[in-house]
Amino acid sequence: MIDKVDFRERPWVQVDNRTENLLHLTETSLITKWYRNLSSGKAKELVIDPMVKKDESTNWAEIHAMFDPAVEAIHGIHHTQAIEKGLISPKDIRPYGDTWIIDPAYGFGEYWYHIVDSDIVVVSMSVSLRERVVMHGWSTGMVGFGCYMEDMPMFFIDSFGQRHPSLIGYALGEHYFQQIIEADAKFSSYSISLLPSAIPRLAGILQVTSEQLLQAIGLLNGYHDIPALTAAVTELGNARLCRSVATSYYRAKVTECFALLVSESKRCTHDCQAYSAVDERLYKYISLYIKSNVAKDLSTRALSSVFHVSESRMIDAFKKVVNKTPQEYVREQRIEYAQRLLAKTDLSIRQIAEAVGYSNQGSFSETFKALSCCTPSRYRAIRK
Repeated sequence: MIDKVDFRERPWVQVDNRTENLLHLTETSLITKWYRNLSSGKAKELVIDPMVKKDESTNWAEIHAMFDPAVEAIHGIHHTQAIEKGLISPKDIRPYGDTWIIDPAYGFGEYWYHIVDSDIVVVSMSVSLRERVVMHGWSTGMVGFGCYMEDMPMFFIDSFGQRHPSLIGYALGEHYFQQIIEADAKFSSYSISLLPSAIPRLAGILQVTSEQLLQAIGLLNGYHDIPALTAAVTELGNARLCRSVATSYYRAKVTECFALLVSESKRCTHDCQAYSAVDERLYKYISLYIKSNVAKDLSTRALSSVFHVSESRMIDAFKKVVNKTPQEYVREQRIEYAQRLLAKTDLSIRQIAEAVGYSNQGSFSETFKALSCCTPSRYRAIRK
């Protein structure tokens, strides 16, 4: 039986004299830094040390101490109690791992996680709540990634847009966290988390360094589509197996998922190394101009005229440095700025559309929904 941890005794994490929630403090800041440094080949700074050694019982205790109170906070009922209450039949749950059923009085859905080799956590969840709740707890140091759907991507990233579903990497430090979940929000995801001890072991299996494995996780910024990886992590999350083969299956599937991710990272790194210093400078100057002038005409032709460079040369530089076209970058920056205006101002949707360069509100709303997984109005309701 895992001892309960009194999270109220833990200190809050203070950043700029204000309390940061888990997702903004860790996933957004760290993974964005990782992704931006990929092209330059710089080493990634981590909040955890892959060489830290902890015994299996400590790992299990930390995992349960992180996950269990957080799921309880969203009105999750552990499967042992849910079966006693007649909320679920034993045959409807996996015979391994921990399954939590959302209390029908507060919503519906299921949250399941399974610990593999004491330092890898596989999660599958599909949850909807009828009322606003505050999820909180103490996070342990871990890194990983997941495929996030429904309303979930925006809780990871609000500094840039998202597509649906979104592959997102994350890094968690050891600190107390709090996350507000609004009423009627829907969350679905499949994810894999690694404790520090799992990083060098998995890296060894894949014949890469720990740093290369972490660089690969940093590739997943919400925009990078890897269809094979999305399919593999979805299969992992949906699998229902007999207990005797579960450990072997999840070991193999986790390895497959990270193999696909590392392969994509190596391809991108090779592409990044192919660009010149001139390409990087051109991208830097144009991207800064775009960020500072989202309301202006930022068509490829207009940008070409401002910087006295051919359209094809500019497109080539962007593709080499960030693997996207100038117009893809423009759309992302406009929607990022729109997200900030929606969350922090009372401007109308039409005013915000104009402020980020859209003369047609319908076109703005369509683009916003494509990148943010929800309408501007819905985003404002959740964020304000």
